Amino acid sequence: MAGRTATFLTVILLTIVAIPLTSQATLNSGGIESSGELAMLPSAGLEAGDSVTFSLFLTNTLQSEANNVGYAFYRNQIINSNRLVQGTVDIPSGESIIVNATWNNLLESDDKVWVEFEYPYGSGNAESFFEEFDVAGLPNLRIIQTELSPSTGIHSG
Repeated sequence: MAGRTATFLTVILLTIVAIPLTSQATLNSGGIESSGELAMLPSAGLEAGDSVTFSLFLTNTLQSEANNVGYAFYRNQIINSNRLVQGTVDIPSGESIIVNATWNNLLESDDKVWVEFEYPYGSGNAESFFEEFDVAGLPNLRIIQTELSPSTGIHSG
C-alpha cells in the first residue's frame, strides 16, 4: 500500500513539474488575443538618437471577421501626449496580423513602451501591457579644474 501511495505522489509531482510556466497570460479583448509581448527591432544595443520599431501580433479567435480593432502604442505611459501610433484594423476570422510603431530619436534612459488594443474600438474593453528597454548614452563629461600654462604673457587675436 505504501508503494502505491509513493508511486501516486511521484507521478503527481512529476506532472506538476512538467507543466510549463508562462510569465504572462494571453490577453483577450472581445475575442482578439495578444501574448502580451512585443517584438523589438533592434532588440539590443540601443543608444541615444537611435530608433526602435515595436511589433504587436494580434489574433482573431472569433468565428467572424473582427472589424474596427483598435490599437495604440505609447512612450512610457498611456497618455495622449505620449502616443506614438494609433489606428484600427480588420482581422479575418481565425487569422493574425502584425501592427508596428517606431520610436525615433531615443534619449538615454530606462524606457517603457505601452500597448493598448481593444475590440470593438471604443467599447471600453481595452487590454494594455508594457515592455521595458534601456537606451545607453554617451558619457557625461564635466570639467572640474582647468589650468593654463604659462599663466602670464598670453595674447589673443
